Amino acid sequence: MSKALIAARPGLCSILFALFASTLGANGAAAQAEDDRMRLFRYYFVHVAIDVCEIDISSARQKRFDAATDTLEQRTGATKAEMDATFKQIKTGASENPRGFCETYRPVARQTLAEFD
Repeated sequence: MSKALIAARPGLCSILFALFASTLGANGAAAQAEDDRMRLFRYYFVHVAIDVCEIDISSARQKRFDAATDTLEQRTGATKAEMDATFKQIKTGASENPRGFCETYRPVARQTLAEFD
């Protein structure tokens, strides 16, 4: 994954989502499944941003966020290998250019985490 891709392209989420979504089978209604996969993918970016961008989060909020992530993982039917590969890809990209990653995804993380107040 290129450093320039992470730093200069907020569309990284779309690119990685396409890779992730292509590995998942259709579960339930197509619209709901698509929404669940997109939300799960966003949550993975938020998990990485919490660590890489040093975002403060209370333990109560973290537990609610983790529970929501677990629920989405179950609903999408993603395998452990698929989830691990996607998460690793995001983490690797973020570690290659943490400043660019944080500039792009810190606001996304904060907005997403606000849903768990």
